[in-house]
Amino acid sequence: MAREERLYPDFANGLFAWHLFRYVWALPYAFGRNVLDLGCGSGYGVALLAGVARAVFGVDYDREAVAECVNMYGGLRNVRFAVMDGSRLALDTSRFGLVTCFEVLEHIPSAEVGTALAGIARVLQRGGLFLASTPNRLVEVPHLRSVGIAYDHHVNRYAPRELGRALRRHFSDVRLFGQVPREGSVRRTLRYLDFFNLRHHPLLQGAKAWITRQTLVGQVPTPPGLGSFQVRRDLVRQAGILLALCRK
Repeated sequence: MAREERLYPDFANGLFAWHLFRYVWALPYAFGRNVLDLGCGSGYGVALLAGVARAVFGVDYDREAVAECVNMYGGLRNVRFAVMDGSRLALDTSRFGLVTCFEVLEHIPSAEVGTALAGIARVLQRGGLFLASTPNRLVEVPHLRSVGIAYDHHVNRYAPRELGRALRRHFSDVRLFGQVPREGSVRRTLRYLDFFNLRHHPLLQGAKAWITRQTLVGQVPTPPGLGSFQVRRDLVRQAGILLALCRK
């Protein structure tokens, strides 16, 4: 994972709260299992999972990231780290009960994703679980266009149907969810009705920015906490982040 996208524990950073929520979502599935965290980044997620897992193995292709992880969390008794290319896992077959892979698939070129997913399925035990997250192309692309940002760190973007199709080639049971803000009933209904994600049209983005400026004058915005999010199957198309729960 590029350093520009590596997240460190910072509860004043709203983006970190989004990312942390995914590891909290994974905690019940990690209980008592041997876990592989693929693309472990700064390693905080490995340390979190280690609190309930039998053992956690964090891998990342970035040597600097792995060195930082070892320095920060290498003293934990059930944690290991290694430099490894996630699309070519050099690990024993059927070694893990759970593989987590958060915000990684979008960094793997399309031509290599099949190899990466096949490797993940290979190292999973029968009945093992694969949890993944990736930005939703149906939301990310129009949003970036509306705010005038050209973002080139993501070389592979998925819409829900595309992600599901790619995963079902390697896993017997695939369920997709959306990570969305926890909202009141009115905003939740509006999000549900916005099937085509028109809220990310440039005109609506401009209006939203103007309203935000007016309502936050003289206030310090409060960063989201873990209670600010929810996982919903009925809002997959409208969610900014796709979550996948797969069983081998």
